[in-house]
Amino acid sequence: MMKKNNYNVWLVRSPEVSKIEYWNVFNLLKSIPGVINYLTKEEKDFDLEEEENKTRNISEEKIKHTWFFGQCRNFRDPGDVGNKDMVIYLTDFPNENSLFLKADDDNILNAYVQTSEYDKYFPGNDTRYPIAYHIAVTVLMMQWFENMEDALKTINMSRSKGGILDFCSYKKDVILKLRTADLSAEEIDSLVEKKVDPNLILTVLETLEKLRSFMLLKNRWGLEPKPLVMTVNNKENQLYFEELGNIAVNLTPVQLALYLTFLTHTDGIIYDKKKSHLEFGDLMYVFYDSLKSDSIDIMDPGFKDRIALIEKTWKTNDFSIQLSKIKKEFIKALGSELAKLYYITDVDSKKRNIALNREYIEIVDWKGKVLDKDTYFKQFLDKAKELKRKRGL
Repeated sequence: MMKKNNYNVWLVRSPEVSKIEYWNVFNLLKSIPGVINYLTKEEKDFDLEEEENKTRNISEEKIKHTWFFGQCRNFRDPGDVGNKDMVIYLTDFPNENSLFLKADDDNILNAYVQTSEYDKYFPGNDTRYPIAYHIAVTVLMMQWFENMEDALKTINMSRSKGGILDFCSYKKDVILKLRTADLSAEEIDSLVEKKVDPNLILTVLETLEKLRSFMLLKNRWGLEPKPLVMTVNNKENQLYFEELGNIAVNLTPVQLALYLTFLTHTDGIIYDKKKSHLEFGDLMYVFYDSLKSDSIDIMDPGFKDRIALIEKTWKTNDFSIQLSKIKKEFIKALGSELAKLYYITDVDSKKRNIALNREYIEIVDWKGKVLDKDTYFKQFLDKAKELKRKRGL
């Protein structure tokens, strides 16, 4: 049996690109199996709240292509990137010809993909999908042609026909390109002539089809309002939706601990500004402890400050602020209609609840093994009782 080739692709984040968006795109592409191995040197740990609140001033000045390719070469300079590895620079900066992507004229294994402006053409949709689409197409193009001069013989420079190599000089044509997600007859002939690896072609086509289906799933949800399964990864500290390409809901440890506290109470929580911290603070703390790898030992030097942080969330206006931020992240990931099932809502003037039927919750460990939900939540409830006893409450 012939051994499959694997293709290494380094995704390089330009400093102005949001780390949240970068990891959303990276994780989406990694979730689709095939012969493409997406790689990164980015640190995954960062302050989520700080990143969300960061001001991003993107200059409208159009940057020359050579600058982006220089960043690719700089990335290769340490010598730990293979000569056959592909390097794609992800940037929010506009370029001199208003392109979505371009490969280096001198080395087609270097390229950039623009990560901004998609909201103009896909309002209300998730920009991960068009960014990931252009990355996948760039990978195929890098293995398809010897150089950009060769590529220009096949690239469609006129109005879009829905082929993956449509140039989209009229940028709005990108809508047609992403919705069709297919190869034109001319592109198929060229792939055969160039003897491009069939496994790579299939991986890219599978990626494009998945991305298209994810976009359609979110758009059609209003017609078929069936909940999606939400996965809770108890080691990666993440909530994500596999049916949408592992899209994550980006919550801080405090927000996630608060959310899991509500998720544990299927009948909801009656909120009282003066008492709720006593009733639910310990449970929220043990969730927070599991996320931060801290201690529930009340003699631990940092315990007092940590429990104060948790209780403050329940006793002050911070409670409403955190609920609002949690709601915002679910809407960002799922859209306003679908998100209503998942974020914490007001049942009446006092009671808050998560409407989602818990059958649509899946708990997995760090290996991806599905855990029993009742056992998972019971262990935290038992720890909370133990902590409450230790504190004499």
